[in-house]
Amino acid sequence: TILVLALALPAFAGNTEEADRLWSEGYFEESLNVVDAALDGATGDLRAELLWRRSRAIHDLAGQLKRSQDKQVTLEMYEEGRQAATESLEIRSSAWAYYWRATNIGSWGDTKGILSSLDRLPDMKADLAEALAIDPDHGDSWSVLAIIDASVPGALGGSMDDAVSLDRRAVACWNGRGDIPLEWFKELSKHLYNRDFDANKRYRKLPGKEKKFNRTDEFVEQHKSYEGVVDFDAPAIYTDRPLSELSDREESRLLLEWLIEQLEAKGEILGLETRL
Repeated sequence: TILVLALALPAFAGNTEEADRLWSEGYFEESLNVVDAALDGATGDLRAELLWRRSRAIHDLAGQLKRSQDKQVTLEMYEEGRQAATESLEIRSSAWAYYWRATNIGSWGDTKGILSSLDRLPDMKADLAEALAIDPDHGDSWSVLAIIDASVPGALGGSMDDAVSLDRRAVACWNGRGDIPLEWFKELSKHLYNRDFDANKRYRKLPGKEKKFNRTDEFVEQHKSYEGVVDFDAPAIYTDRPLSELSDREESRLLLEWLIEQLEAKGEILGLETRL
């Protein structure tokens, strides 16, 4: 039995790697097919890993097919993706399973309509908080939390200012190695543009944000003031100028220019809402 398991593990690892490769290249249906084939007979941690990948593939396939299929079919796909992540979590907790369950919940709400989207926000936020409790440097979760704060009206608890702090926490998760998480930087640029603080205003707010960061116990809530502990006297990866010298829109512009350079270097089609 041990020998059979040892021989099987490399094949199973190969399945997850192939599913990841196909997904990263945008072949969501093919990635789903690889996962579904591998799920047959898979148990334990391997099954948990495959199930959250199933959730991921279904979510992105639903988004890909959204315009060409009936709305109800898209809703059913997002629900299927949510269920796959739930099944993964029933086996073992993981940041990715919580993240993809939250993402499927959010996309279901967006597709259903604004009221449904708002109704599901607590569940979505709770899952993202669980993901971050497991992995505090799960940048995708920080970025989605920023998108939520930027999208929800202020009267219902949203805040563009909080969104920028959460974006900065997301990009801080990148350790400088491997592919640059361009989507996180793109969201930071967009939210900076929309916040539109001048250089004096944003620099003046930093001490208060630092105090709030240091006295807040709840982890996600604390990081809504993360900008207060960012070194504004230093440059960022996308500019040689200290952040203290820049307005929000100046930083947004420099960030967009840098993003364009990165995408052109990769030979990718630009998918940014540029305001250059």
